[in-house]
Amino acid sequence: MIRHRQNKTGVMLMIGLTPALAAQIDAAIGPVPVLRQTIVHNRRGEKYTYSGITSMLTAQIARVNTLREAEGLPPCPASASAT
Repeated sequence: MIRHRQNKTGVMLMIGLTPALAAQIDAAIGPVPVLRQTIVHNRRGEKYTYSGITSMLTAQIARVNTLREAEGLPPCPASASAT
């Protein structure tokens, strides 16, 4: 589980992880965790800006929802809150 305080609302979230994702995060953090360490980087090795990662995720949600619509499935719930 990851604890995260949502910037927009201030609500504390508990985010469940699959074992594979937990292993990737552990590998990115390394043996000695650093407070507020960036674990998701862009192609240049820099940390994502809030707008950069939001833009990337919004584009991927739109792509997935296009595929879901073609299969007669409803859109991902995440897209409903983004609009």
